[in-house]
Amino acid sequence: MLFNKIGKEKHHLYKVSYCFRMKTTDSSYQLFNHQAVILNFVESGRVAHALNIHTNISHLTTVNNYQVFAIGLFGEPSYLNIPLVDFNDPIHASVHLFSKRETQIIRLLSEGLSSIEIAEKLHIALNTVNSHRKNILKKSGCKNLAQLITKCITEGLI
Repeated sequence: MLFNKIGKEKHHLYKVSYCFRMKTTDSSYQLFNHQAVILNFVESGRVAHALNIHTNISHLTTVNNYQVFAIGLFGEPSYLNIPLVDFNDPIHASVHLFSKRETQIIRLLSEGLSSIEIAEKLHIALNTVNSHRKNILKKSGCKNLAQLITKCITEGLI
């Protein structure tokens, strides 16, 4: 991990930034940018206080780049575009495989809607929903809906 290379004595000389999705009060998921700077430590070396800023960036993009940035302060070198996920790993590759419609159907399935209810809600044919479901399972490498939903939650898709 990057911060093991930097050394604990220099952690306070970096601002860390990454994106994450969060459910908001209107029950939608929004993309936020997290920025953090360590202010001080306790005697054991653990972080005592940090300044954290969360900014809703959904108006700029809805795509998480799954990267972290360690921006050096006071002349320290910066480490940019550090991948949080190895997309060559089949477990994580599925995050970028789904179309917008497939992602929409996955979210509705995770809310407990049946294929018939999804078809009605999206104003599409039941056969279209079933085709999407089959393609989603194939793309994700999952055997059933439970495995798919678990995988999508773990990877932050839903």
